[in-house]
Amino acid sequence: MKLVFFGTGGFGRYPLVCLSSHHEVALVITSRGKTESTVASLCNALGLPLLSTSNPNREETIKIVRELSPDILVVTDYGYILRDALISIPRLASLNLHPSLLPKYRGAAPIQRAIMNAERETGVTTFFLSRDIDKGDIILKQPTVIGINETYGELKIRLSRIGGKLLLRSMALAQRNFKGVSQEGNTTYAPKIRKEERKIEWHGSSEKIKNLVHALSPKPGAYTSFRGKRLIILRGRAIPRSGKKPGEIIDDEDLLVSTGDGSFQILKMRPEGSVTMSAYSFKLGYRPRVSEVMGA
Repeated sequence: MKLVFFGTGGFGRYPLVCLSSHHEVALVITSRGKTESTVASLCNALGLPLLSTSNPNREETIKIVRELSPDILVVTDYGYILRDALISIPRLASLNLHPSLLPKYRGAAPIQRAIMNAERETGVTTFFLSRDIDKGDIILKQPTVIGINETYGELKIRLSRIGGKLLLRSMALAQRNFKGVSQEGNTTYAPKIRKEERKIEWHGSSEKIKNLVHALSPKPGAYTSFRGKRLIILRGRAIPRSGKKPGEIIDDEDLLVSTGDGSFQILKMRPEGSVTMSAYSFKLGYRPRVSEVMGA
């Protein structure tokens, strides 16, 4: 089948590779930004035709897509809402791949929110595009268990791989005129991560801090302050050992920081103005001391 692919972020990487291996990708449309998108870099590597635009709903873009006469239009991790003028072009259908089990976690940050909320299960969903965001009829779902220490970056890659395979099956169903089923169940939302949510509150529970750290790793990163500078924490472990004042370092060997109900062991971080490093490298370079306070 001939398809047009809309995508920008890293979640769309494996689906695009998968689709290009089995179907004709007539055009890839990505967001125009200051830096080259993940999808744009991949297109250059694979030799796929690429169009970068800040507005996919412009008449010239619609004309280009219409002249290609695609069978399928695929959207994932794109960031723009497509108008009916685009959605209605393909011969068979316009599909979206979303990294959650819809109708749970509709919105911009479903993977991060699932980890932040300590969900044990998530997945990917394919659905037919409609006027309403993430509300179209469902084609297929594929659930998966979230690893107890899995980060956003790790889970995104895994869901991307699952999603690529699910898209192939979904396109086959669309070719057989499958119309999908309506979304049922409790609806929840996954709004974009706000800047203020990234700050670690040490008076919270160790488990909540761990979930926040892993949900925002590797980017944008949950942060605290240390010696007057920002410290982004990328991986850690909730520890039952109790401490004193929240934020206080209670063990400089294991890099344990006191929390509201125990302590949190920092395993990986990125100090302001430096590179990502292990706790061991941080201890050698910064020599944190017991009783120093983070987030002060």
